[in-house]
Amino acid sequence: MKKEKAFTLAELMMVFVVIGVIASIAVVTIKPFEKSVKYLYYRMYNVINTAIYNAMFTRAEFPVDSNDFCTALLEFINSNENHCDIARNVSLSDTEYPEDKVQIFASNGVRLYIAANADGSPFTHTEVETSGISVTYKYFVVIADLNAEKGPNTSLWKENKMADIVAFVVTDSTEVVPVGYPEVDTRYMYARVVYPPVDDDPESNLSEAVSYYEAKNRAWGTTVDSSEAMSFNFQDDFPADSPFKLPPEAYPTAPSLDFSQGCLASNSPCYVKIEEYE
Repeated sequence: MKKEKAFTLAELMMVFVVIGVIASIAVVTIKPFEKSVKYLYYRMYNVINTAIYNAMFTRAEFPVDSNDFCTALLEFINSNENHCDIARNVSLSDTEYPEDKVQIFASNGVRLYIAANADGSPFTHTEVETSGISVTYKYFVVIADLNAEKGPNTSLWKENKMADIVAFVVTDSTEVVPVGYPEVDTRYMYARVVYPPVDDDPESNLSEAVSYYEAKNRAWGTTVDSSEAMSFNFQDDFPADSPFKLPPEAYPTAPSLDFSQGCLASNSPCYVKIEEYE
């Protein structure tokens, strides 16, 4: 009769050791990627925000085309190489971003692409306030390959793998608006609602850190504030196949407007602050 062999205790312990090593490798390789993307995402948001804000001090009007827009950014973004050219503009439907379409090679390694109308002019977005006033913003879209040569160099988000190519709407009000999965995925960023101040404590009028989508809904609900580009739904303009347009099922249940915190106050309404990486 053939004897059946069983694992010895030593063999079982060796299996557990191997599994532990594999798990630790996964943590080391995955977690640093998520942390680096979160860090680079906030830094790029802040760099673009600062660049367009400062550039508009020297201009009488918002850039008339993507060349002018690219040049404006370059005044305040350190670049190792740049190629401002309408012919290099990308489409919001693109999922591949080749090197010959890069317009700004930032000194920190991030590669910047620009999306605009076919003739290089800015996109326009119009919404109607609750009061009935129609408000129009002009904007360009900056697409950033945060990880550049390190990869994975994809704009296609997956639950278990963050996309490292992300998009920012840059408006003629000099606001930079995050779009796409970073709105709902806190691995990219957190946001806080800034409530009307109630005392001298600067922290007393800040909400806890939440997703950008939740912060927007707490601050404005479904209303549109003409003075706050973040309350607008720029993604409504994006083509259906754009990797930066979230499908409806990607949005969680929207929280209610924070009425009790004074978010409808006319003299000092709520607004949203992007949280710095920690």
